[in-house]
Amino acid sequence: MGQIRCADIGIGDSVMSYDETSSSLLESEVLNVIKNLISRYIILHLKNGINIEVTYGHYILVKGGKYVQ
Repeated sequence: MGQIRCADIGIGDSVMSYDETSSSLLESEVLNVIKNLISRYIILHLKNGINIEVTYGHYILVKGGKYVQ
């Protein structure tokens, strides 16, 4: 399992998801895909050189198991 763009994920694909009950990552199958036409994005530039493009208002899981917007 490698990194791919969210736009390239389809039904039946395997993705890593966060299980809030066990506070761990697990492999899950994509059951549905919703296509939204979004015109407003934010690009997060991380210290490790990775850039993450998310929609405005998207929640991000951070260290400590909390979500921030």
